[in-house]
Amino acid sequence: MKMPGHPRAGRNGYVKRADLVLAEKLGRTLMPGELAHHIDENKENDAPENLALHTVLSHAALHAAAKKKPKRLRPPRREAVPIDRLRELRAGHSLRAMGRMLGLNYETIRKRLLRGA
Repeated sequence: MKMPGHPRAGRNGYVKRADLVLAEKLGRTLMPGELAHHIDENKENDAPENLALHTVLSHAALHAAAKKKPKRLRPPRREAVPIDRLRELRAGHSLRAMGRMLGLNYETIRKRLLRGA
C-alpha cells in the first residue's frame, strides 16, 4: 500500500501488506530487523494466522534449514578379509577375479598383499 510517511515505507513510499497485517495483529509496528514470514510460503496469503514474526537472522535460518539436503548414508564398513585368505585365493586367481569374489576393488587387494597386513 502507498503510505509514504509510514516507518516501514520503502523509497517508493510503499509498505508491504504483510507487514501492515502483522503489525495490526501484534498491536505495534515492526521494529528494524523484524519481518513477516508467510507460514504456508504463499506471499499472496496475508491472512493474520498465516503470518509469523521473525528476525532477519531467524528467517534466513528457517529457510536454510528447509533447503538443507539430508545426509547421504554410507554403506556399513566391511570386515577386513584376513591376509591369509587373500594369499590363499591369490594362488589360483587373478586380482580382478579375487575382487569380484570378495566384493572389493582389485587395487585394494593388491595394496593389502603388498603391505602384508
